[in-house]
Amino acid sequence: MKTMLIAAAVTLGLAAPTVAEAKVTRHELRQDVRDVHQERHDVKRALHSGNPARIKAEKRELREAKQELREDSREAVRQRRN
Repeated sequence: MKTMLIAAAVTLGLAAPTVAEAKVTRHELRQDVRDVHQERHDVKRALHSGNPARIKAEKRELREAKQELREDSREAVRQRRN
C-alpha cells in the first residue's frame, strides 16, 4: 500500500510540470511568427551569398521555425476549444 502511494505521488509529480507547460500564450505565437519571418530573411541572405551549405542550414532552420509555429498554433486552437 505504501509503495502504491509513493508511486502515485511520483507519477503526479512528474505529470504536473508538463500540464503547466502545455499553455501557449499569444506572446509565444507572436514570437514564433517573428522567428519565421527572421528565418525567411536569413534564407534570402544565404541564397544571395551563393554558399550551398549555408543555404541548406538556413532552409532547415526555416522548416523548424515553421513547424514550431504550426504546433503552437494547433495547441492554441485546442486551448480555445476547451
